[in-house]
Amino acid sequence: MFNKFRELKADIGPSASPHTQRFLHSPKMGTFPCLNCNQCSNVVKGNVIYHPHSGKKYYIKDFSTCNKTFAVYLIKCPFGHLYIGETTQAIKDRVSKHKSTIRCKNVLLPIPHHFITAVHQVSQLKFQVIEHVSVPRRGGDRVRILKKREAFWIHELQTLSPHGLIREYDLLAFI
Repeated sequence: MFNKFRELKADIGPSASPHTQRFLHSPKMGTFPCLNCNQCSNVVKGNVIYHPHSGKKYYIKDFSTCNKTFAVYLIKCPFGHLYIGETTQAIKDRVSKHKSTIRCKNVLLPIPHHFITAVHQVSQLKFQVIEHVSVPRRGGDRVRILKKREAFWIHELQTLSPHGLIREYDLLAFI
């Protein structure tokens, strides 16, 4: 009987998401490993992104780990070529899929094609979360906002081929 009461009592309070970050003071901004997954060794730590050609600095305004969802991310190869992507799933899961396509030698996709032709190792893939799209306060399509932010970063960092790893990008969805 006592155990049943404990279970009920535990369910009364507000439930917190298992991935909620709690801080005693304001958190650092930037991308950091979660220290609990296989992708942590590939994280580019810090709060700055450097443009590969101009050297311009971009500051990350969110705190992100490998568990972040609804995020725009950057993948960097050892040569400094960039790929910008977006995902609604956890970053660690998306990066794991990128690594899997490299291991399977799926040359139809841009990242594995570059890694195989340039003879890079899967372990050399580095990633960083650039931006997180939170739930809009007044409603709205969060996925559409995420895709717009991805398009912004693709343009801003010039990641379309030949300067980056993105072969093609269709903006018709926004017209």
